[in-house]
Amino acid sequence: GQEIFKNSMELLWTVMRNQRGKGLAACLRAFGNISRLIDISSCNYYVSKITDMLLREFESTDDDLKRVILSLLKQLASIKAMDADFWSTRILPNFLRCFWTRKISGDRRSYRPLISATLTISQIVGQKYVVEGLIRSLKDEDEKLRHAACDAVNQILKSTKCSLIDLDSICESLIDALTFAFQEQIEPDLAAANA
Repeated sequence: GQEIFKNSMELLWTVMRNQRGKGLAACLRAFGNISRLIDISSCNYYVSKITDMLLREFESTDDDLKRVILSLLKQLASIKAMDADFWSTRILPNFLRCFWTRKISGDRRSYRPLISATLTISQIVGQKYVVEGLIRSLKDEDEKLRHAACDAVNQILKSTKCSLIDLDSICESLIDALTFAFQEQIEPDLAAANA
């Protein structure tokens, strides 16, 4: 049964290398769906093949493609494709730089996928590293970005039953960033207060 899907992945990889825009988005959706149906070693093999292309597309200005990439990252993280070291060194720094932006956090269609992908990635690499990466966004001038970062930190801390004690080395920076986000809050929302 899985051989059929492995053949499909090989064909998909061949097609994906020549695609851009909507065609690439369709291929990435298919890749995410098929990756759940094959064994983890085969999945890891194909993820390693598409990583460079995926990292290149992190820089894309196409909002639909970015939402597809967020969905794919969540799917791959949820099936634990690749190890924590891969996620923390290859994906996380680029993810935080390219997806935690004012434009994406302000887009209501991208907001939930962004928070969801961040939460799923934090479960692989560890909440400390993701929360540490979000501190910059918590101190940003843009209220929507601060709100999204507060929401993500809140969900990470709730989902992993993590406490500030677990984040001891970044605790002071996190409290400082959350205090800043709360003080700079204009819209009456409890995201900063909940975090």
